[in-house]
Amino acid sequence: MTHTQLKNSILQLAVSGRLVNQIASEGNANDLLTQIQKEKQKLIAQGKIKKSKTQSSIYKKEGRWFEKSGKEEKDITDELPFEIPGNWTWARLGEIGEFTGGKTPSSESLRAEGNIPYYKVSDMNRIENQKFMIKTEAYLDSSYTGKLFKKNTIIFPKNGGAVFTNKKRILTTDSLIDLNTGAFSFSNQLDLEFVYLMFQTIDFRKHYKGTALPTVDTEEVKNILWGIPPLAEQKRIVQKIEELFNTINS
Repeated sequence: MTHTQLKNSILQLAVSGRLVNQIASEGNANDLLTQIQKEKQKLIAQGKIKKSKTQSSIYKKEGRWFEKSGKEEKDITDELPFEIPGNWTWARLGEIGEFTGGKTPSSESLRAEGNIPYYKVSDMNRIENQKFMIKTEAYLDSSYTGKLFKKNTIIFPKNGGAVFTNKKRILTTDSLIDLNTGAFSFSNQLDLEFVYLMFQTIDFRKHYKGTALPTVDTEEVKNILWGIPPLAEQKRIVQKIEELFNTINS
């Protein structure tokens, strides 16, 4: 087994709740998901994010998993990819975060130096940007008033052949990304490192549309089912993954 295959196996154990033991005192992820949903509704009311066309909630009843969207309720137990621990819960990816795309600014608003970075898809290839985006040669003028992507947003190639590279990076400061870049911003109720590591398990090569110009199928990705553990367990999972990855790399 190669290093990459071994790391992928570790991540699969992590996403299915088999990497660390569950601790009852850490609570239940249902409470965490409730807080995320309340936070999301508040942001919608403030006009900071858009209301999803297909909002849903997932819950367990009599040993089966159900999803409710509007007045419709359906049993999704057979749709679930694997079993999760009893203190975890399921959620659609679009319910715990927001997917958006970037924007290419006018050349007049760009500078060689500044405090607001502007990243292109190609910047993900820089040696300095292997996980965190810290290096670029373009910055926005201080007078720029357009939308920025918040620190800790996960970005990825959204259009073109770069989609198949499956790169995922983290913004280290509020930034602008180009229109060929996608962004996933998520609740701060979740652990950043946990979300980033779990995001590595999403294979965009299986979730795209178009041939001449491949584009990540965002609606399809939003519907991916993700197992959510309590926050304390998220942190323990991250610590365990880092320990195992360090052992593999040593």
